Amino acid sequence: MKIWIFVVLLLVAVPFIASAQLYPYHETETSVLYYLENTQENRSFWFVYSENNDRWGVDWDKERLPFKKVMIHHTGGEMDQLPEEMEEVSKMKYIARYASDDNDPYVKGLEPQSSHVINGKETFLPYHFLIYQNGEIINCLSPLTYQNNTWYIDNVAWHAGNWIFNCESLSIGLVGNFESDYPSDEQLKSLKKLISSLRKYNPNLEVFPHRTLEGKTSKYPIWGKYL
Repeated sequence: MKIWIFVVLLLVAVPFIASAQLYPYHETETSVLYYLENTQENRSFWFVYSENNDRWGVDWDKERLPFKKVMIHHTGGEMDQLPEEMEEVSKMKYIARYASDDNDPYVKGLEPQSSHVINGKETFLPYHFLIYQNGEIINCLSPLTYQNNTWYIDNVAWHAGNWIFNCESLSIGLVGNFESDYPSDEQLKSLKKLISSLRKYNPNLEVFPHRTLEGKTSKYPIWGKYL
C-alpha cells in the first residue's frame, strides 16, 4: 500500500517539477504567470512553448486572419539595400513594443522576439516579399497557410501600423526610396506578376499603397495607379 501511495505522489510531483523548470515561479518578473495575469482577459493563447519545450514566449501569429489584402510599401533606402541591412530598423518596432505597458498581450521586459524563423534564423523584417530594381523577388516571410478550407496569413508582418490590417494582409516592399522617384519598369512588372499570382488565393484581393489605410494621401507619386 505504501508503495502505491509513493508511486501516485511521484506521478503528481513529476509534472510539477517539470513545470517549475519551464516556468520559474520563484522569479516573478520572468514567470509566464506574471505576464498572463497582466495580459488583457488573461488570454493564454499568446504564450507558447518553443518546439523543444525549453522556453516559453509569445506567438504573434496567433491572431492571423483570412487573406484579404496586399499592401505595397517602399523600403525607403538604397536600391541595392540587403534584407540584413533592413533588420535593425525593423527590430526597433519590436523593441518599442516590448518596452511598452500594452496588455494585449503584456510582454514588457521580455527579450524582443518576432516568432518568425526563416531558414533557421529569426527575422524581424516587415515584408513578406521584396522586389529589387532588376525585378528580382525575394520571399522574406512565410506568406500563407491553409486552414479549415481557407487561406490565412501565416507570418503576421508588422507593416501597416494597424494590427487587424496586419493580420489579414501580405506586405510587399519595393526596394528603394520612391517619395520623389519611380520604381523601375522591372519592379512594376514583377509587382504586377506577383499580385496576379496572389489573386489565385483570393480573387477578390484588395491592394493598397501604404499610408492610404487611414484615408491619408499616399506619399508615393502617380506610379501608384499601376498597382
